Amino acid sequence: MVAAAETLNGRLFVLLADSTGHGVAASLPTLSLARTFYTMVAKGFSLSSIVIEMNSSIKVLLSAERFIAANVFEINVKNRIIDGWCGGNPDALMLDQRGEVVYRFTSKHLALGILSDEQFDLTTEY
Repeated sequence: MVAAAETLNGRLFVLLADSTGHGVAASLPTLSLARTFYTMVAKGFSLSSIVIEMNSSIKVLLSAERFIAANVFEINVKNRIIDGWCGGNPDALMLDQRGEVVYRFTSKHLALGILSDEQFDLTTEY
């Protein structure tokens, strides 16, 4: 699933999510994830707050062997800052106009729904 939403003050949030499994059973948890994502972006929450809430909701919703790999970004065009949290997906690459890699957002975290809130790492990368 790919989702994007903008806050009232112009910050753009982007989510790339991949749920374990196949077919409808795998896609249903992403609906819950999308709802959390869109609701929290609309209310102006920070990237860290959005990610921890998505983890909490997925942890409750899914069984222990199910999870959702996700990359979540906050893009502040005005200040030219990208903040990212990557868990369970391959690294995310920022490319220049020629297609050359200019930055790599490293996937340092486990996927959503695996760790409890107390164990969950909210560290983001600028």
